[in-house]
Amino acid sequence: MAYEIDHDRRRAEFVAGPGFSGTALCKAVAAMFDGDPRSASYDLIFDVRASRTGVELADIQIVSEAYHRQTREAGVKISCFVSNDTNYHLLTTTMDHLFDDRSNKVFRTVEAARRYLDERRAT
Repeated sequence: MAYEIDHDRRRAEFVAGPGFSGTALCKAVAAMFDGDPRSASYDLIFDVRASRTGVELADIQIVSEAYHRQTREAGVKISCFVSNDTNYHLLTTTMDHLFDDRSNKVFRTVEAARRYLDERRAT
């Protein structure tokens, strides 16, 4: 798994490769928040198309706890999940309730997620 933080755009992008577990991804996100607390105020893009290992509620709780340990800037932050799973929106809807100031969206391509964030932040 790889991720990159773009502080100028206030965005981080993650790519979960084949066989990468949801637990490992969530631990990496939590470590990013704890290691660079300002990243909790950034928009996030997760490309999970190549990973088929899934995520459990306990995994998401790892991220939620790290997220809520940080002092975040006011306003809604966006998490974009790039997935070919037609049911992924069910997971993101659940996550909306765990992250009070973060909205979770699903896209088919990274480019569409980036475009959405660029357009949203331009207004």
